[in-house]
Amino acid sequence: MVGLLLKTWMIGLATLVWSSACHGEATTGKEFIAMFLQMNVIEKDPTFIVSTTELSTVVTITIPKLDYTQVYNVPESSKLEVSVPKSIVPTSDGVDKLGIFINSSNPITLWGVHDASDRSVDGFLVLPTDVLGREYFGVSFEPHSGTELGVVAVEDSTSILINFNQRYFYKTQFIYPRIPLRITLNRFETLFITSYDDLTGIRVTASAPVAAFSGNQCTFIPVTSNHCDYTVTQLIPFSRWGMNYIVTSFLGHTDYIIKIVAGRMGTTVNIGEGKHRYELNQLQSVTLNLHSSEVITASHPIMVAQFTYAQALVDGTSHAAMTVIPSVRQYTNSAVIATMVDDQLTQHFFSLVSACYNFQNQYILLNGMPIDFNTTNIYLSDAEYCTSKMVLNSNYNTITTSAPDALFYAVINERSEFFSTARVANFQLPQATCVTTNEYDVNVTHECDEEVVIFTYSCPEPCPVDDEEELICGTCFDGYAIFLVILLSSGLTICVDQFIKCCRAGGQEEWEVEDWKRRAAMMQKAFDTGAWDRQLEIIRKNERKKLEIEFGDA
Repeated sequence: MVGLLLKTWMIGLATLVWSSACHGEATTGKEFIAMFLQMNVIEKDPTFIVSTTELSTVVTITIPKLDYTQVYNVPESSKLEVSVPKSIVPTSDGVDKLGIFINSSNPITLWGVHDASDRSVDGFLVLPTDVLGREYFGVSFEPHSGTELGVVAVEDSTSILINFNQRYFYKTQFIYPRIPLRITLNRFETLFITSYDDLTGIRVTASAPVAAFSGNQCTFIPVTSNHCDYTVTQLIPFSRWGMNYIVTSFLGHTDYIIKIVAGRMGTTVNIGEGKHRYELNQLQSVTLNLHSSEVITASHPIMVAQFTYAQALVDGTSHAAMTVIPSVRQYTNSAVIATMVDDQLTQHFFSLVSACYNFQNQYILLNGMPIDFNTTNIYLSDAEYCTSKMVLNSNYNTITTSAPDALFYAVINERSEFFSTARVANFQLPQATCVTTNEYDVNVTHECDEEVVIFTYSCPEPCPVDDEEELICGTCFDGYAIFLVILLSSGLTICVDQFIKCCRAGGQEEWEVEDWKRRAAMMQKAFDTGAWDRQLEIIRKNERKKLEIEFGDA
């Protein structure tokens, strides 16, 4: 058994290393799949904003349903706004083929701006396909004329499962809690759902990576507002959420709203230094009205979305808009800030958050120049965080840093008499990691969208006297315990790891086995039966049966 488990560990290690190396890390990219959600009034074609840095690029936009292809040459260090036909906007709930494919010869930053109406606009940062995931949670606001969820498939035969903790309407029927909606999508096909209830927390799981979008056709923020505004964002996959956030208002605003969404049971959320504490379970969320910059921490990964108020300001009028906020581990050291060109837009702003010493040492530069900043008295891990909120006088701007570890996030905010937009600038998207602990205090670090199954085996007790077994296991100590850890993901990826913990007899100090290479060589010499391959195939078959139950014919 011990030798078999050692073989398990070696095979599992190779699987883990390969899987980690395949994940993208940035929101810049060369391949994107997107969709636009519904608006109450569709008057114009929606827009994509393409931004380059030091390399020019050729961008191709393809809409398979419309047999539509357009090719654009975009110079280096510039931005280009391109429109796509408004007939690609969904008109009703259900499955359609409304996916839009954007391909670039060099990395770009891409935003979608749903400006199909002159009186209500919002936008979102488009995520490249290599950072998409299999699990998402929606976020929206209390609707006036519908909250929205959209999903686009990247691969054929993708099984989609939608779960929510309350009843919602889909097409001509009610979908009830604990009775998931099951849909199969092919590449570029879309699922679109609208509801007259707030869909915040609605869970999307898929058998392959998908892109997901959420928002409101029309909502009043606050509910006493006279302006009903469109809001939208592209959702970040759960596997890339974070646990530490800094939030701040936009320039000219004193108040704002955040929504915090939990993806796992038993998530403890703290806001500020003891100001608020919440215990959330999966599918649950909390909405807060904030009046200052705040730090948010959580025991498990969370998603944070920020909403602006529709209100009169000293320097103009603001309308409701929304964006997701990057966690601290997602901060970047370079970003492009590109704004819309619109006859109605009169004001362009950005808000930036970073550690104060990066501002004080002039490490952060806007178009090559140091920027002004404000202190917040907000601390995280003993570092104080500051903000910068400025007017933008150019439609294309770059934020760079003169020190590689000077990291930040930035949000673009645009305002006119009739609408506002909020779009996060490009940031990093590393995989989120979680730690699971078993009853023997063995800690397993794994990607947060993986399920951990721990099997415990007892080693021979008392110690065997067989010389060959001792050659394989090493020097024997009474109380040997072996933990076989299996990591399962919804895409039928199975990673196996193991921990060996030995305790000396008579209460002597703990002894850890670390000489894996020597033991692996001994194991290879002693065991060559193929038993592990047969055991792994049994595990795969069992997990495949579970997914067939969950996803139907997936």
